Amino acid sequence: MPLQKVLIAGNWRDSRNPSGIFQTVNPAQKAILPERYPVSCLEEVVEAIEAGKEAAELLQRIPPESIADFLDKFASNIEARAEELVNLANIETGLAKEPRLRSSELPRTTDQL
Repeated sequence: MPLQKVLIAGNWRDSRNPSGIFQTVNPAQKAILPERYPVSCLEEVVEAIEAGKEAAELLQRIPPESIADFLDKFASNIEARAEELVNLANIETGLAKEPRLRSSELPRTTDQL
């Protein structure tokens, strides 16, 4: 299975020079999940930090109402994919779908947004 992509400066791309790889484990089944993730090298981490700094500076110029609208839409998109997200979170964490993930964690996340 190919390595998962990294998100830097708003673009998903292949890691340029990963210093390693890792896989996650389903803690309930003690099974290694198939997805493989790169461990970014220092240069890639610095690139991501600099992109984050630029984004933070741009964000300061956006009206608060626009940010609030974005966060509301983002929360709605999470709710629209709730079952998919709950299923993935269950596989990755071993936490119970109900009541923990669907009735507690997901609403807490969308309420914070």
